Amino acid sequence: METSGIILIDKDPGLTTVQEEVVVKRRLGVDRAGHAGTLDPFASGLLLIGINRGTKVLTFFEDKTKSYEADLLLGEKTGTGDIDGTVIEKKEPSLHTEEEINKVLASFVGDTFQIPPMYSAIKKDGVPLYKMAREGLSIERAPRKVHIASLKLLSYDPAANLIRFSTDVSKGTYIRTLGEDIAKGLNEIGHLTALRRTRVGGYSIDKAVKPLEALESDIIPIKELFKGITFISASPDQIKRIGNGADVALDSSYPDMVMFLNPQGEAMAIYQKADKGWYKVFKEFL
Repeated sequence: METSGIILIDKDPGLTTVQEEVVVKRRLGVDRAGHAGTLDPFASGLLLIGINRGTKVLTFFEDKTKSYEADLLLGEKTGTGDIDGTVIEKKEPSLHTEEEINKVLASFVGDTFQIPPMYSAIKKDGVPLYKMAREGLSIERAPRKVHIASLKLLSYDPAANLIRFSTDVSKGTYIRTLGEDIAKGLNEIGHLTALRRTRVGGYSIDKAVKPLEALESDIIPIKELFKGITFISASPDQIKRIGNGADVALDSSYPDMVMFLNPQGEAMAIYQKADKGWYKVFKEFL
């Protein structure tokens, strides 16, 4: 089998997630690549890219908590909520105390509701909202529940009207929208001028590499992504059954979830206990 797994990439601002994905794919000379969690073009930071069979692992990262650092400029509102958008409103900002800012930040911690931005990939009648936005359309969007685990002030520069904050958020949270909501909480308008993702689940930006510096040795094998799971070296009969997606018999000493490895020690599939000594396929990586 070809080298498969996940590679941690430090995305540069200015390129789309797909463009960075293509760079990595060409750099490593692989046939398949995909990503978990899109970053806006102006954003930078941690991007998880699945390589070859590693693309089948990406769904396991969808619900992981993500961490960001962001710069919020007060006094200007853009159509996209970030620096790439056109300024549509200006308002001279007031001076604020750190105590006041911290109070507003604290009000968002926990479960909260966000109205997704028009410039997002959410679809309405099969059409992404950002396509409608580019045509000058704006439709009503229902608020969505998200969870903000932490939201902290990193710095406040009153001369530059700039607030820097860090946050840990659930799946589906738009940091651009969060920035606009923070500004609104201060009776201001604002937009993000910088955004950097620093963590996805247990993986940190500290371990990431630049796209043009990526090496095959940087790929984290599939089996190393599943800490604590029981590995089973598949027998010839089990290899055949796994290849056909069939159930596999195991004795009762095994836990509810196991991972079968091929003779080369590579992940083949995760199996889940069904009943009467049989396990059924939970996720295959063939």
